[in-house]
Amino acid sequence: MKRYAGKVGRDGLKPWSTALIAAIMCLSGAGVAAQTRVTVSEGCLNQRMRGVSLAGAEFNPTRVPAQHFRDYIYPSASQYPLFSDMGASVFRLPIAWERVQPTLFSDLDAAQVSLLRTAYDNARKSGDCLLIDLHNYGTHQGRSLGSSEVPQGALLDFWSRLAAVLPDDRHVALGLMNEPVRVSTAAWSRLAQEVVLGLRHAGARHYVMVAGGGWSGAHSWFKSDGSGVSSATAFANFQDPLDRSYFEVHQYADGNYSGTGNTCQSADAIVPFLAAVGNWAESNGQKMFLGEFGVADNRACLATLQAMLEHISNRPKAWAGWSYWAAGEWMTEYPLTAQPTATRVPGPLKTLQRYFNR
Repeated sequence: MKRYAGKVGRDGLKPWSTALIAAIMCLSGAGVAAQTRVTVSEGCLNQRMRGVSLAGAEFNPTRVPAQHFRDYIYPSASQYPLFSDMGASVFRLPIAWERVQPTLFSDLDAAQVSLLRTAYDNARKSGDCLLIDLHNYGTHQGRSLGSSEVPQGALLDFWSRLAAVLPDDRHVALGLMNEPVRVSTAAWSRLAQEVVLGLRHAGARHYVMVAGGGWSGAHSWFKSDGSGVSSATAFANFQDPLDRSYFEVHQYADGNYSGTGNTCQSADAIVPFLAAVGNWAESNGQKMFLGEFGVADNRACLATLQAMLEHISNRPKAWAGWSYWAAGEWMTEYPLTAQPTATRVPGPLKTLQRYFNR
């Protein structure tokens, strides 16, 4: 289920202007009527969150030394207004723990902190929020979280340091761990609870995204893993003193829900997964966030995508929002891409644009 994690098209490196992309979208029939932007005067994380993941900074996490623009890439300044002008309000930014904090329980890497602050500044210039996604699958340098090499306290240490360098809790959210598949669901739920309580005790007020266990699938929310515990059971009594945590699930529409196929199941097969976890959230006084989802650019897949977006937009009490996987300057040839170029606007982006403000 591991997503594409390499360079996927040099065209994406060209800084296409927002005006040029907008003109192409109009010519391709993708343009929609101008919509009112969501106000962010009170912060955009407790409002309607709609956006994309800007992949790239998490690429080649264990390559040392790694070079920016060769081994990985943070979004250029032009990426933010490109999607913001379409109505997006949040950008999910995947990062590599090993790169940002090479040595556990030590200072964050100064160069990476500078890149993260630049990403924050660029998102704010576009009037949007930034969701920092620790894209590590429950590991650090390939070692499992909770092992002797990566003690559980390392995760709280990392997020405490990150929250301190990006203290704007109205516009920065913390995604504790992407798809923590290397940790049992029972252990992950306990650790996530400890991290949230630890952050609150330290004074951090940031919104927090808590991923479901395993691959975080909405389709597997009620299924037990090897420890005999499901995410639905493990997180039933989760507490945040500030009530500023959302549960993150992922849901791809291909046959094995991995996001690697070019065909999609029908809306009748996928939407019930979203409905079920939404019902769980409402019953438990929580909210969900669809942190990853994506489809190939064909009629059947786009129909399923539209149905998923329509369902979430109609259930604001259950869903805090979503971020599509993926966009990014090295993602132009990714089969599920939402990254436009000077000559092409992907079908998924045309669909997303209709829902950014819904």
